[in-house]
Amino acid sequence: MKKLDACVVCGLPESDHHDFKATEVPDGCSCDLNTWQGTPGPVCDNFKGLDNEDPDSEMNEDVYCLICEHDRACHKKIK
Repeated sequence: MKKLDACVVCGLPESDHHDFKATEVPDGCSCDLNTWQGTPGPVCDNFKGLDNEDPDSEMNEDVYCLICEHDRACHKKIK
């Protein structure tokens, strides 16, 4: 897990913060961390979108996984 120069509590960089706590990013995560509240959980093994019968369906393109809430790009990185 890598750590970013963004506070998990307020999102400010370490240089702008007096009591800094780094955001930990799970392996494979490429999400915009501004969309998360708190620390993102791990990326699950299989992306489950709105159309789970066809994982490559256009219905799943801009959807976050219904299991882990990471986007499709995160799931592609861990395979």
